[in-house]
Amino acid sequence: MDDRLSKSIIEAVAKKAAVRLTRRAIASLQRMKAPLHSGDDSGLTSVWDEICVQVQCDRSIFWDLYEELAFQMLDEMVSQLPRHELEALWLQTQWGPDWVDPDPKQCEKEPPVASQDVTEYLLKEHLYEEAGRWTNKRIRAYRDQ
Repeated sequence: MDDRLSKSIIEAVAKKAAVRLTRRAIASLQRMKAPLHSGDDSGLTSVWDEICVQVQCDRSIFWDLYEELAFQMLDEMVSQLPRHELEALWLQTQWGPDWVDPDPKQCEKEPPVASQDVTEYLLKEHLYEEAGRWTNKRIRAYRDQ
C-alpha cells in the first residue's frame, strides 16, 4: 500500500477522534461552574470561559489548576479510546513520527504508544487552540475590561 495513502488514513482517523474529544471536553468544561478565580464580578460563568480568557489574555496564578483539570478530563477520555484511534492520535504527537521499527520481525508488535503523550497533544494542539479562538459575550466583556 502506498505510504501516502496510509498516512492520510491515519491522519483522518486522528483528526476525527481529536475533534470529537475536544468537543466533549469543551462541553464538560462549560458545565463546570466552579472554581472560578477571576472573581464574582468577572462575568465568566464556567471553567471553559476561564480557560479561554487565560489562553487569550494573561494566565492567572490558578492556571495550573485549570490545566490539571483539563488534562485529567482528557486523559480519562483517552483511556477509553479504541486502540486504533489511540495509535492514530499518538502518531500525531511529537514522538509518533520518530517511531521507526527497522526489524521486520518487530512489525507485529504494537507501537510504544504513551497515552499521556496523546493527552498532552490533545490539550495543547486542540483544546488550547480552540480556547484561543473561542469567544462569547462574557469572554469579550472580560477582555474589554
